[in-house]
This record gives sequence, C-alpha cells and structure tokens, in this order.
Amino acid sequence: STSQRTFEVASELVRAGAEPAYLAQMCFQNYPATRLKLLREALNGTHFVANDRIAYFLLTKDMFTRTGATREETEGLIEYIQTTGSVQVAFMLEQLEDDKLRVSMRSRGKVDVSAIATELGGGGHKLAAGIRSALPVEELIATLQEKILAQLDT
Repeated sequence: STSQRTFEVASELVRAGAEPAYLAQMCFQNYPATRLKLLREALNGTHFVANDRIAYFLLTKDMFTRTGATREETEGLIEYIQTTGSVQVAFMLEQLEDDKLRVSMRSRGKVDVSAIATELGGGGHKLAAGIRSALPVEELIATLQEKILAQLDT
C-alpha cells in the first residue's frame, strides 16, 4: 500500500542522506546463488492452466536439498510467475518438513484469494493470501484451481 505519505517519508530519508540506489541494491539485488538455483527449479516446474490465467509451481523438499536454499529464500518467488500478463492468479506450494503444504496466492484483482484461503483455513487479503494444508498435493492443486476458476468465470 503505497501512499502519498510513503513518498514523503522517502523524500525525507533522501534529504537526510539515504542513498536510494544503494538501498535498492542491498534489498533487491543481493541474493545468494542458492535462491537463483531454487528459482530455476521453480520456473522449470511452472504450470499454466485455464488459458494461462492461472500459474503455479511446487517447491519440494528435494529442491531445497539439491539447491541448498533455505525456506527464507522463497520470499518473492511467486512474483516471477505473476508477471505473466495473462495470469490472473498465481500460487506457490511449498512442501514443509511435516509434509504439510504452505500455499501463497496472489491475485491481480478479479479473484479474492483471501476468500479462498479463509475457506481452506488460511487468511490474508484480496490480493495476497495463504494457507497451510494437510491435503495431498494433487488434491490441493485441483481444489485451488476449482475455487479460482469459480471466481474467474463469473
């Protein structure tokens, strides 16, 4: 939620000596190689369905082992598939150590992913939501696709 106040504060920080280019580089261009390796695996396994309106990928425990990536390195990976112009909803499934699945969902606005997450025991807001589930992966994917399509096709 960027507002006018956000830019006012940013302006004050720059006047006080903050260096925007350096800060951006440290925040957004300072990842370990393991994160890029995990991203490669995620993108390689990305699925597009419903005329490319839905995109998703699954991060398995094996992927973390192969790449050496940590759970923290998943932050923002979903954004890569959401940049596809036709994609209205993107979701990422992450296999956890207890074999549950963590799901992160993002919407461009037509689909309320919070409503879907709430129905499945999670939460969030209209454009970004998540859940943890013990459902088998294929069943969870099918359920998510069904609920997303129900909103997309109305």
